[in-house]
Amino acid sequence: MKKDNALLTILLCLLVVLLLLIIFIFLPQQERKKIAPIVKKENKNFVLQEVNFYQIKDGKLPQPKDFLDTKITGTLTYQNAIQIARDYFNEKSYESALFWAYRAYQIESSSKEAWTLYAKSLRKLGYKKEALEILKYYQEHY
Repeated sequence: MKKDNALLTILLCLLVVLLLLIIFIFLPQQERKKIAPIVKKENKNFVLQEVNFYQIKDGKLPQPKDFLDTKITGTLTYQNAIQIARDYFNEKSYESALFWAYRAYQIESSSKEAWTLYAKSLRKLGYKKEALEILKYYQEHY
């Protein structure tokens, strides 16, 4: 009897973990946490401090968080990349739009549309300050 209760408890725990995993997988990406918090100790209290992933360094757009720079077979042109970014943006898939705007930027770094689509995607993901800084930088330098 005790073995059956222990087995049932283990199965119940596994079921709960599985349900939480399924819920997390199907959560929209926009609702997932977009910034990695750093915990610092301050007066015996813990305070969350945001890490800024999207700051311009050396005049270059920052690589998006979780961006995998994979090799794409065939020829990827600027026009293809920016069109894919536009399509994702119009579908409200802002993280994918950000990735493709960054790919377009990698091909043609002075493209106004790549910079603005990148900034607009950041804005929709909740990075308003960073998006404004990127647009300001583009206006001053291009």
